[in-house]
Amino acid sequence: ILDGPGTFNIDLSLSRRFRFAERQAVQFRWESFNLLNHSNFNLPENQVDVLNSATITQAKTQRVFQFGLRLEF
Repeated sequence: ILDGPGTFNIDLSLSRRFRFAERQAVQFRWESFNLLNHSNFNLPENQVDVLNSATITQAKTQRVFQFGLRLEF
């Protein structure tokens, strides 16, 4: 019956491919998860017989960046 806060999340990915020859290329990729670093909270405690019932004690993951390099030959 307990309802938690809604989640707001923006993910972004940028990539660029550079060709060196007909069959050789390099791809550079940048990815961001939770770009705006908005706080997304977990659901509240659902046990009613404890002291901290219906309170939110944890949040979901923060902003994460990821880089990638791919060599094609």
